[in-house]
Amino acid sequence: MKKLWPFLAVICSLAHAPLIAAEADPTPANSQNQATAPAPKTHASKVAASSKKEKVALKEVRLLSSEQEVAAATTVPVLSAFIKSVEDKTRKVFSASTHPSELMLQFECAPDSQDMKIAVQGEPEKKLVLKLHDALSHMDKLQVTGKPISFQVYMTVAP
Repeated sequence: MKKLWPFLAVICSLAHAPLIAAEADPTPANSQNQATAPAPKTHASKVAASSKKEKVALKEVRLLSSEQEVAAATTVPVLSAFIKSVEDKTRKVFSASTHPSELMLQFECAPDSQDMKIAVQGEPEKKLVLKLHDALSHMDKLQVTGKPISFQVYMTVAP
């Protein structure tokens, strides 16, 4: 089976974030063999960290769909541009934040629809969360073909 990590490494390099892709455990769990899911693989961006700490930073991208599904549904430049757009909109909205927080932005993208959910940790200003939801809801959809794909974008806010 062809490994797709080079495909995903480019996405993360362009998005300046580590990538975590959960892989299914091929060993079935049963009463005699309590197999646990392996730890997700992480791919760190090869882009050097900026010496200046950013107030709003992309922490990681986590694939919820398999690598093969992502590779079949979209291209590196398209997914990278989408993640970059999400990052830019989040930075713009949360640049005014005065509370530290973490944001998890989950996307399920299909050829004809796109669903987005936001989860927060900490106490970000509610008006900023609503503003971000509005901004992300009105952005161009990720261009995908075939089956829907899902992924999460994690952002940190450190005023």
